[in-house]
Amino acid sequence: MSDIDAIALGASAPKRSSLAAARVPLLEPLSLALWCVLASAAVMLLAAASLAGFRILQIPLAAAYFCALVAAGLVFRRRGRLGAGALLEGLAQFTLTGILFGLLALVLATTDLPYRDAELAAIDQVLFPFDWLKVSAAITGGRTAALVLNIAYGAIGWMPFVLIFALVATGRLRRLRVFLLAWALTLAAVIAIFPLVPAVGYYLHYGVPQSEMPGVYVPIAWRHLELLQPIRDGLLREIHFASFSGVVTFPSFHAAAAVVLAWGFYGVPLLRWPGIALNVLMLVSSMPVGAHYIIDLVAGMLIAAVVLFAVVRMGGKVRGPADRDMEFWPWLKEAAPFLPVPDRFCR
Repeated sequence: MSDIDAIALGASAPKRSSLAAARVPLLEPLSLALWCVLASAAVMLLAAASLAGFRILQIPLAAAYFCALVAAGLVFRRRGRLGAGALLEGLAQFTLTGILFGLLALVLATTDLPYRDAELAAIDQVLFPFDWLKVSAAITGGRTAALVLNIAYGAIGWMPFVLIFALVATGRLRRLRVFLLAWALTLAAVIAIFPLVPAVGYYLHYGVPQSEMPGVYVPIAWRHLELLQPIRDGLLREIHFASFSGVVTFPSFHAAAAVVLAWGFYGVPLLRWPGIALNVLMLVSSMPVGAHYIIDLVAGMLIAAVVLFAVVRMGGKVRGPADRDMEFWPWLKEAAPFLPVPDRFCR
């Protein structure tokens, strides 16, 4: 009779960590799927970089960091500390996703296709016939509104980490795995489309100086070509893990990320509405702060919605015991007894 059957029949339950270690595989199916995606992205990156003549720096240092993080996560997992293992593995997967696809975007930017801003602006005028510049200026017209939108635009850099910690801390490990896989696949789709439709954004396309948009404090929209153009011209061929920045206009990954993050925060009751509200603000800010055309936002949201639908359905078919077994709080209290972790969290 298995441990789970014994529990169902009312027999005394084994220790939770022992039960978890006994029946939890080394990798969950969704996690394994994400590692396969990342391995494929790494192979594509190395092949494309070699063909395009790029040199990627700091590979040994990054490899050592990720190996240490993943190894620690697997050790915790095998000991039944599923929360700690999921946290370390999730952080490794998330940061590796950003690095691999960020560098891949730079390598793929070498395509010599013309910028498509005129076509994107024309689509906007047909589907959304309003003055883009006046609306953007109005949105960021007030000092408070401008500050909020600029902060919301930059929140893409830290919101995912808050979500990862929140999902682990509340035991929603299955939702964490779905989020990480959906994030990676959405980013992969955006990066795959970007080289076919390169663009510089509204401000640079129409020659709008930053002085005409005093409510936009983040200058990234005007620095779009600082990295993109040297790569397209063949002048920049040495890249490293901190060299990538915003080079993608269509589809908007900010818009796509807002959808995926909002779905993730919806599963955490305490952060549900603040998380959704912040992602709505990030979506709105992508127009005036990121200089995105409306069609960029629509395309990004559609990609994220399709990917989420597919991954959520996939996740529903592979739910396992580890999704219901959570050991984060007991581990935290044991590892850091000085922290005020309530006993009720450890039962």
